[in-house]
Amino acid sequence: MADGRCECHMMNSLCEVNLGGCHGLPAMRAGTVSAIDVFMKTLGDGAMALGFSNRARQTETADYNKLGLIGLAGKYHVRDLWRQKDLENAQGAFEADCAGSWRVLLKLTRAP
Repeated sequence: MADGRCECHMMNSLCEVNLGGCHGLPAMRAGTVSAIDVFMKTLGDGAMALGFSNRARQTETADYNKLGLIGLAGKYHVRDLWRQKDLENAQGAFEADCAGSWRVLLKLTRAP
């Protein structure tokens, strides 16, 4: 969906994230990795929601290595919000598999 519908859907998904009753700041584009668009939203509880939207028909792996550039320096706990599953902690970078024409929505919180 190169016509912007995919981007609008991810922005809407991030805008609807309401964790702990805290809406936080508006969602914004954080970059592109291959065919995957990356969106971010700072939540009211200080966590960060990251959304990955795959424009390709096949599964793509987002090797996202810019956490420090978007204000996430250090070690972070990663949770897949749609699958309700904790993932490995991330420090500076992480990988996310995103099925063709699909999206991944993650919450990153500072790890102890």
